[in-house]
Amino acid sequence: MKNKLHVGLLLTSLFSLTSSFSVFAESGDFITCQSKLNQVNEMYGFFNSDKFKYLTKKDLEKFLAPNMDMITNNKIMASGYTDLMKHFELIGSEMKEFKILPAQYVTEAGNDVVIKYDIDTVNKSGAKVSFSEIAILSFNNDCKITRWDEIVYTKQGHSTLENIRVSD
Repeated sequence: MKNKLHVGLLLTSLFSLTSSFSVFAESGDFITCQSKLNQVNEMYGFFNSDKFKYLTKKDLEKFLAPNMDMITNNKIMASGYTDLMKHFELIGSEMKEFKILPAQYVTEAGNDVVIKYDIDTVNKSGAKVSFSEIAILSFNNDCKITRWDEIVYTKQGHSTLENIRVSD
């Protein structure tokens, strides 16, 4: 009886998994991007390089989709290349130093990657400001980020975040 119960549970679980899989496969939600983590690592390497100080639209096109939304703590910080350029310019105008520490991979599912990372900065007045972030990065088939949804925490207060939000 016990073995029949285990076999029954196993078959039920297997059926459930295959049903979910086929529904998921039919929905067209699978993406062909196989190098999401490589793309994330390359992007953060770029952000930490001297090239980031001279950011161009072409640089953004390597990593981000044209209509990408950057959302921080449930607020849209920037949307699309023009806003993103302004956002990163605002970061440059607020920060004297900016260093993204190595990201910790959390998980990957479908077209999303979840990572945790810290950013150490020194603002223009010389104060050190550190951020801890957890981000869900959503990718398209071209391995470009279409949505960057992050939760950011800083001991120094969130007024710093408002200073880098793009608004009309």
